[in-house]
Amino acid sequence: MKPTRQPTTTDVPHWDWPALTTSLNEQGHAITPPVLTPAECADLIAHYDQPDHWRSTVDMARYRFGSGQYKYFDHPLPAPV
Repeated sequence: MKPTRQPTTTDVPHWDWPALTTSLNEQGHAITPPVLTPAECADLIAHYDQPDHWRSTVDMARYRFGSGQYKYFDHPLPAPV
């Protein structure tokens, strides 16, 4: 079995940008190749409950945007971001 190559941010310039642009324009979204490894994703997820990592949090229900929240990372940004 061939080992799976891990994604890296250096891959981004080599993506098929014309195809991604076409998809975005025609469908309103585009599916990119992976950028982060599963370990990098898990590390970012682990920050969620740590208030020191965020400069602000938006509660969507407060603005009648549905349920949930989103957060803005404080500086310095995590390396993968």
